[in-house]
Amino acid sequence: MATITIPSSSTSSSSNQNYDVYINASDAPLSKDKFSGPNIYIVYRVITNYSSNATVSSRQIRDDPEADTVFSFPCEFLISDDGDSNSSSSSSSSNMVSNLISDMNIESRRYHWRQGMQQQQQQPWTVLEDVDDLIKHILDFARPMVSEVMNNTDSKIMKGIRLSIKKEITLLHSEFEKLEKARKEREREQTNMDVIKNMLSMEAMSGQTLPRWCWEEVVEEPFLERALMASREQAERLFKPVVRATESSIKKLKDVIVGDRERGPCPVCLENFTVGSHVTRMPCSHTFHRTCILSWLNKSHVCPLCRFQLPSEYSAPRR
Repeated sequence: MATITIPSSSTSSSSNQNYDVYINASDAPLSKDKFSGPNIYIVYRVITNYSSNATVSSRQIRDDPEADTVFSFPCEFLISDDGDSNSSSSSSSSNMVSNLISDMNIESRRYHWRQGMQQQQQQPWTVLEDVDDLIKHILDFARPMVSEVMNNTDSKIMKGIRLSIKKEITLLHSEFEKLEKARKEREREQTNMDVIKNMLSMEAMSGQTLPRWCWEEVVEEPFLERALMASREQAERLFKPVVRATESSIKKLKDVIVGDRERGPCPVCLENFTVGSHVTRMPCSHTFHRTCILSWLNKSHVCPLCRFQLPSEYSAPRR
């Protein structure tokens, strides 16, 4: 297996195609509730294995996506091309698969193909000539499914294709160690971020902040200050007492009928008063829609225009 040098800023190089790609094709039963239309659906996942060229090292780094990717292939292209490489529909179907391979980021010089379910006795790997040979194998595997998909009107299950793909990349040992170190750092950071998230949830549910020593026990030093800052910001947002107007001062506010002089907009919602409607007047003589000023005074004890202060009291913030 050839050795690849990768750029330090990336885990793989799409321009370097000197690695092996293994593609296992099998049938994939799909639910019609999620997939519909006269299409062949290709479900795929690309796993990348990195290994070192050092003979003394057997370590591997594995990139395994969390979810499958689904590609939709219109049956009409496969119905009309019949494998004729000279037809326009054949060119269209080949171009679609070529684009799919590009999206998979598996453009390589060495492809290995086989068919069958992973749990069953499988065929040996077939070494393909090039990417065009891979395109042909994918189309040849898909064509027999077309009539079954087109005529399947009763069943809740439709047939699709699963491509289980594995990229085997061998790196120079120095590059492998850099990649391994970067991977461990990312995993370490993710672990600490998960812990911080859980601790913040505990604080939010309990309504109080945790002491510093609690954070020090579970969060590593490089991430501790970030955690404590997040805790302070959450406390400021959720737990800071609200200085609101007292109930008695709110009850003393008077309602007045809007006349020509009070046509101006409500300072809170900025909507005009309706002549003849009832509004609420503060002791400072500023008027508001009643619902607007009551909502405001539940969070503040001052007039939003002139800062006139009503008697105040502390209350816990609403969560």
